[in-house]
Amino acid sequence: NANNKKLSTYNDFLQELAKEKKCLLADLNGDMQSIIEASSDKKNGKLLTSDGVHMNPDGNKMMATGVLEALGLTAEQIKAAQAAW
Repeated sequence: NANNKKLSTYNDFLQELAKEKKCLLADLNGDMQSIIEASSDKKNGKLLTSDGVHMNPDGNKMMATGVLEALGLTAEQIKAAQAAW
């Protein structure tokens, strides 16, 4: 939607700032958009959110996975964490 397009400039800024400051950045918006685009079932915009804003359980798992990836955990470590969810 139009609001998500506005995020592009903001996210570009955050990525550049993180690079400049040598900080880790979990691109959760990128992850979210990729999942939504790949899904054949859009669920009226509620694939990852309960109301279009707040994450549902699938959205929470997506965010947690993105943070763990940004922190450098291996696929095996992430899979072990996901088993506990």
